[in-house]
Amino acid sequence: MTGQFARTTRAARRRKLIAGALAGVLSVLLTACGQDDSAAIAAKTDSLTGPQKEWYEEAVEEPPMKYYSIHDPSRLEDTVKAFEDKYPGLEVEPLRLTSGSLMVRYSQERESNARTADMVTIADEKFVEDGLSKGWLAPTDKGNIPSLANLDDAWFNHGLAVAGILPLGIAYNTELVKNPPKDWTDVLDDSYRGKIAFPDFRASPVYAEQGKLWIDKYGTDFLRGLKDQEPILVDSIVPGAQMIATGQAEIMVPTVPSNIQQLKEAGAPVDMAYPENIVGTQLFTAIGTDSPAQNTAKLFLDFLFTEEGQEAFINTTGVSPIGSKGSIPLPTGFTRVGYGVVAETRKTMQAIFQLS
Repeated sequence: MTGQFARTTRAARRRKLIAGALAGVLSVLLTACGQDDSAAIAAKTDSLTGPQKEWYEEAVEEPPMKYYSIHDPSRLEDTVKAFEDKYPGLEVEPLRLTSGSLMVRYSQERESNARTADMVTIADEKFVEDGLSKGWLAPTDKGNIPSLANLDDAWFNHGLAVAGILPLGIAYNTELVKNPPKDWTDVLDDSYRGKIAFPDFRASPVYAEQGKLWIDKYGTDFLRGLKDQEPILVDSIVPGAQMIATGQAEIMVPTVPSNIQQLKEAGAPVDMAYPENIVGTQLFTAIGTDSPAQNTAKLFLDFLFTEEGQEAFINTTGVSPIGSKGSIPLPTGFTRVGYGVVAETRKTMQAIFQLS
């Protein structure tokens, strides 16, 4: 019994020594990390001037900034990483949502006084106007955000800056379509019957805005002709883009360039055509009122409209409001319609395509 007791005691001592050593190593690592963060934060603070310096000094004491966005997930990830690299000690918690999901979630959280997004990027103008009128979203003063000082007023709507534009066009498989459509009416060619991916226009108001342009230009006969083409209804542009890449469909009408451009860069046989008379998704970006991360949000908004921020956020997948490197030039046929036409146009489209 004595030998067994001694062995047990020695084992217990070893466990204590090991635990103590691990605790010591962890303490050193944590201290080192803290010192590194402090040094990086101090160096960054010293390098800043103007409002960015003041915001940064306050931001390092704030909780992580919550950011809800409808933008492409990879662009969102790259933008957050670039921002956090630029501003050590700050953290952004992004959440990519569809437009409808974002509106529902944000509204419910606001109405229940729950912690919600400090910043949102969304394309729905009605949501933007409602959010401003309810005091949920703060209008942006161009003069208070340095990078917005020279932003063209064309990209400053509803009191908010537009961080990117995704023009609608026609996606096509380059191996199957040798003569890409040049006009919207080209998609009514008999050769495309049953080979058109058609995103559900009820998913986003921008599709109804495009529908309004079609009706104004060609009349409702264009919509009836499109229905007669027996298009393949897809839930969103994401599965539609995959169908184009794999040849399950030859063209998609309409769509934005983001997913198509990513597939093209990955080697897929896809490309975009931009006829006249097109609208586009405008990525309104707003800071929420009463945000516990107000200063982080101001820094993020300022960063978003710099060349570095736009190269991360837009890259090659859309039109940059500042014309950043690699971004798509604004198509000559781009125009604005506005959400005021959405309800009536969507009703017309639903009747023609026999969708509830």
